[in-house]
Amino acid sequence: MMHTARKLFSGIGLMLLVFSAPATLAQTFFSKGAIITAPGDTIRGEIRFRNNTVVQFKSDQGKSDTYDVTQLPGFVIENTPYVSATWLERDSTKRAFVRELLKGHMGLYGLWQPDGELSYLLRLPDQTFVPLRGKTSWNMLQQYMGDCEKPAFRTRMESSQYRYAYPYFETIVNAYNRCVAPQAKSERKRRPVQVEAGILGGAAVTQWIYGAVEDRFQPIVQPNGIYPAYKAITYGGYLTIMPQKRLSLVIEGYYGKYKGARDIEIYSPTTNELLKVWRYSFEKSYVAIPVSARYKLIDKKAKLYLKAGVSIVKDLSMNGHVRSLSNDYVDYDLAMIKTFSIGYLAGIGGLFPITPSYGIGLELRTSPHIIKTGGVTRVGDLRAFQVVVNVPLLTPKK
Repeated sequence: MMHTARKLFSGIGLMLLVFSAPATLAQTFFSKGAIITAPGDTIRGEIRFRNNTVVQFKSDQGKSDTYDVTQLPGFVIENTPYVSATWLERDSTKRAFVRELLKGHMGLYGLWQPDGELSYLLRLPDQTFVPLRGKTSWNMLQQYMGDCEKPAFRTRMESSQYRYAYPYFETIVNAYNRCVAPQAKSERKRRPVQVEAGILGGAAVTQWIYGAVEDRFQPIVQPNGIYPAYKAITYGGYLTIMPQKRLSLVIEGYYGKYKGARDIEIYSPTTNELLKVWRYSFEKSYVAIPVSARYKLIDKKAKLYLKAGVSIVKDLSMNGHVRSLSNDYVDYDLAMIKTFSIGYLAGIGGLFPITPSYGIGLELRTSPHIIKTGGVTRVGDLRAFQVVVNVPLLTPKK
């Protein structure tokens, strides 16, 4: 049983790595977008970064190409524009793809990954780029925004207020634009957060693996082991964050149940004669809340994805009973507790269109969790194998 628990926690530890760096991880995979070629043509497909100066592009027709910053004027990933930027720094020419963060008289752009102390650039009214690198960035702001003399703006520009962070640069650039070009719009480029919500339901086969009795005590009664499978209906709801992306986050809540019994034969330790038979029975209901990462392996009209994450489980009921099938009058309840426990979810699924704008999901998955019976040192496992249909009720706008 301890071996099973170790495997469970090892699996959970690996899944937690999925959430350790979501921004970098998301760009490791392809995202929907379009490239803008030098002649000005727009080609739709999927894009991912190799580094700040190179991207890989797969067209909707399946053709794959790699482009560097000298070959593309720009591209769009998930409605966010990127442009090819060139600037002078220490008497050398630098280039990179940069993301538009703030559009206006003075623009603010960001690198995909920091280049040393450089993460942000200004785009001046004449469309040239200026790097905001480390401690020198404050001097750059003073140099290119010195024509605004408003006291409130100058106070914000004092060195005591300076910090190298996007909120500071956004505040300064917005204030400068309002000062020198109040008629011009200053638009912050937000990445839209889209969600999908719906109901889920399906069939589950659940097994109870009991491990309360420690083998080192060499007990006469040994109820440990796998109990009969229980077939039931599972149901609940789900919320998917950024469902249009290859990598998205899914939060679920579903109801589960187990009910089963096993007859334990008790033998004489000296003669090996069958003495009696006791029936161990267990019943448990619970609510599980898995938080999973979903990655689309195939992202066409029909989609295929993998899913894995961590589950928090709350027991709603927990009962155990021992009854003798022989004539020794044994009939009592086991000490059980209702508590929280932890588990994981892993599976494979597909998204299948019914209409051009609506589809349902089908998943095959396993969702085991630890069970506690009478105390924290008495550990078992509950294994659930599920076939689930996801029906969206709220879908993102196209």
